[in-house]
Amino acid sequence: MTQGAGTARSEVQRRWDEFHRTGMVTVAASPVRCVLMMLGSLVLALFPAVMAAGSFQEHGADSPTGWGCVLATLLFLVTAVLAARPLVRGSRLTLSRHGLAISARRPGERVRETGLRWEEMTHVERFSNPAGGSSSTDVGIHLASGAGANVDGDVSRGYVDLPDGFAMSKRDLAELLEAIRGFLAARR
Repeated sequence: MTQGAGTARSEVQRRWDEFHRTGMVTVAASPVRCVLMMLGSLVLALFPAVMAAGSFQEHGADSPTGWGCVLATLLFLVTAVLAARPLVRGSRLTLSRHGLAISARRPGERVRETGLRWEEMTHVERFSNPAGGSSSTDVGIHLASGAGANVDGDVSRGYVDLPDGFAMSKRDLAELLEAIRGFLAARR
């Protein structure tokens, strides 16, 4: 096992032990992950912006290539804003013996955005989502029939994706969530 994998396993084990000891685990938004994703998107936005400027300078305002590059620049800028969103909002994932809750900071209070009881989940899995030629990892929480009343968005497909930006990797979060769900299901 590599050092990185050992560190990740120890993080899952540490959170698992904390859950057994206290009955609750909180995973906050990761400042490093959010800032790096935001900076990466901003750097990527520079390339189409420079290409758009060159195209407009060479072909004028009617350049389809220039406008395509402007759209690509805007896409990367929106991605940068979305990458910083969990950090700005103070997103937090709380796992308790009752279920999971995702909350965000609002002026003067913390607001629960999503909540699921462990009984509402059939299983948790990690899967690869091919997006734009690269593959990203997502965590799918599969719902029992009729579950998901306290979840924002469309639950008709039978699962909910865990949002990005938390201090644990998606792989480790999926492992931790499934371990807790399975442990509590066996005790029922």
